[in-house]
Amino acid sequence: MSQRERAEGGRSRVVASGATACLTNDLLSEARRVSRMKLSLVPDPTQRRKRQFAMRAAFHGPRIGAFGVGMIGWVGLIVSMPACQRDAVPQGCPTCAAAQPVNGWCDACAVGYVAGLPIKSKLLYDTMDAHGHTLQVELMPCKECQRLAKVGGYCEASHIGWYQGEAYFSRLTYEIARAYYREPSCIDCAACRENAKSAGWCDECGYGMIGRFAFTVRADYDAAEKDFRRLRNAIELSNRCDYCAMAAVTDTGCFKCKTEFRNGEPVAAVAP
Repeated sequence: MSQRERAEGGRSRVVASGATACLTNDLLSEARRVSRMKLSLVPDPTQRRKRQFAMRAAFHGPRIGAFGVGMIGWVGLIVSMPACQRDAVPQGCPTCAAAQPVNGWCDACAVGYVAGLPIKSKLLYDTMDAHGHTLQVELMPCKECQRLAKVGGYCEASHIGWYQGEAYFSRLTYEIARAYYREPSCIDCAACRENAKSAGWCDECGYGMIGRFAFTVRADYDAAEKDFRRLRNAIELSNRCDYCAMAAVTDTGCFKCKTEFRNGEPVAAVAP
């Protein structure tokens, strides 16, 4: 499937919130796979046609005058207004606002984002590597990875997730790549909006939120939420030691503090 087909197919997906449906912002999901920092803002063809129609009606009608000119300005203002106005003007750093949906890094603020969590440790952020990678699958010794690279899925043995032919090196980043990005102002359910601030599952709506990423399958949410908690703990560790934070998300040892980690928790001292 081509990138254009994925984008066109993705724009038609809808996530339900209570009795109301809100179109998901799949353009940001596509940008998340393409770039760490840049958002591709594609003009809405429907809005463009509305502007063209308004211009033709005003200029080719029998009378333009002040009314026609006023109508042009009024229609142009209405059709150019973005949806979900409560989030239209991000507060604070605009680079951070653009970085959060694509798991990017803001150089100005020296902070990165993965699953909506701010990460000040560049080492931990780079370790999470929340973007897909193209690998020479035929050279990999894992037969399961070779199979999943074609059909998609997560390899428990190699701890690599495969989505649309790209490799993700943690369960959290793999599940996020397959999730839906949702603006809080497009979520009608108060419980789901609250979940979007951290993580949680809403039984009434039938989907879970990890940051602003929505999951419709409970098993996928549970797997991502487990790694989400691990990352949150690692962020706290990074305030003391970057290498412990890295070891916590990779289940290795910190050479500096001589601590071994399993399932994100310290278990023993590293042998000298």
